[in-house]
Amino acid sequence: MNAVLAELESWEKTDMPENRYDKESIGELRADVRHLQSDVTDIKAELRAMNGRIESLSERVERRFVAFEEKIDKRFEKVDARFETVDKRFDSLGRDISAIKDTLAAAKVWAIGLYAGLGAAILYVMAHAFKWL
Repeated sequence: MNAVLAELESWEKTDMPENRYDKESIGELRADVRHLQSDVTDIKAELRAMNGRIESLSERVERRFVAFEEKIDKRFEKVDARFETVDKRFDSLGRDISAIKDTLAAAKVWAIGLYAGLGAAILYVMAHAFKWL
């Protein structure tokens, strides 16, 4: 095809009459053009088929991603439920720790009272031993 076009361009540069193009070369050019048109038509048909395949593949991949997302969402719902039970346990642990703090605070008051009583008892024993009383 390129050789024919190059030949036509070289003929156009020279000042030759129009009838120089004989019917055979015009017929050959038309046949080449028809051949190219049929090739282009075949390529377009193959391209449409390929686009259809790509679309179907895209839909299949999209469906798989949606199914995967649903599966992951279900798993995360289970994990969220587990975290809620852990949060409840931490809340109860916090209440238990605050109860222990209150108990220790009460024990400190008792301990201070016992230490004061022990100190007074030791001073009483010492005063009695030194015959201060």
